[in-house]
Amino acid sequence: MSEANVWKADGAGWRARIGVITPDDDGVPESELWTMAPDGVSIHAARAPLGELPKYAEPPGPDNAIGLLARLPLNRDR
Repeated sequence: MSEANVWKADGAGWRARIGVITPDDDGVPESELWTMAPDGVSIHAARAPLGELPKYAEPPGPDNAIGLLARLPLNRDR
């Protein structure tokens, strides 16, 4: 097998990739998820600005955060 065909870790989870939407001013949820994630599971967070929560809860606020998260290749085949 040539060296070009050897799989190399790229930092993304090989077992699973979890996408979360987290407040932009709070790094704790993302940090806690990384702490709990088993080997081979990576956490991918979209930071959502939550300056005015009631206003943000209406579209396009959540849609924008989900759109950023959806751009990640979370279900990519190896």
